[in-house]
Amino acid sequence: MSSSPSIRFREEGNKIYLTATQKFTPALQRDRLQTALNLYYKAYNTSQNHDEKSSSAKNLGMVSWRLGNVADALNDRASVIVHFYKEAFQYTSEAWLKSRDVKTNDWRNNLCTTAIGFWEDLKKGRACTIEFDKRVKVFYDVLQKIEIPTVKAECYIHIATCHFHAGVTAIQEKNFKVAMYQMRECYYPVTEAASCGRTIPLPHIEQEAEVLESDVLMHQCIAESMQANQIGEELFRKLLMDEEKLNIDMVYEVIDWHTKAVLKTREITEVEMKP
Repeated sequence: MSSSPSIRFREEGNKIYLTATQKFTPALQRDRLQTALNLYYKAYNTSQNHDEKSSSAKNLGMVSWRLGNVADALNDRASVIVHFYKEAFQYTSEAWLKSRDVKTNDWRNNLCTTAIGFWEDLKKGRACTIEFDKRVKVFYDVLQKIEIPTVKAECYIHIATCHFHAGVTAIQEKNFKVAMYQMRECYYPVTEAASCGRTIPLPHIEQEAEVLESDVLMHQCIAESMQANQIGEELFRKLLMDEEKLNIDMVYEVIDWHTKAVLKTREITEVEMKP
């Protein structure tokens, strides 16, 4: 029984793909991978069922990931690297979705592990050494292409963690406005990470999201408390230095700010005492 056009194109692509090894220069690897990519596109476009479509989509995801790594090695623009990673996640996600009823659990689990590997490589690559705000935008941009719940949840947790660490750094630098902004930016990705578990059970992600949310709340309270104390102290100094006679209204304002700081400190204690 003769094989289908999709299978033949995929087999041809595999032969080329396997020759694009590390012993060749990145430029030669890119040429071979591009040839394999074109064959995988043909396999994808001629696929006749979900089995063929998911297999060719997986191949497209793998070769796009390799092209992203090669682009990184060749010092291509960050936008080029990100493009290949987006393609890798898009096709890997399609392979995962279309394989539900036609591939084994091992095949799908391996695909999921592969996609998590893509994400780890993206985080370590040059495209993510850019300044913080642009880096987070890249993560959100790539996230739009990810449809595998486990991978998507991991990405959201990483984004939330990035904001959290930026917030902690801002607290240490006494930049409380930035600290509170970064802590607030944590809530959306944390919530989205937890919601990924609605598709398939993700207990480790739910637990990680819960711990992170608690840490965010505590540090948000710390930032607000320290900011309130700072404002109160500044007003108190102004009261002592600038006023010829005691300004009762300003005294009450100083008290209000320090009271707010105390209340926020109490909230921190309550968060720490939660089981």
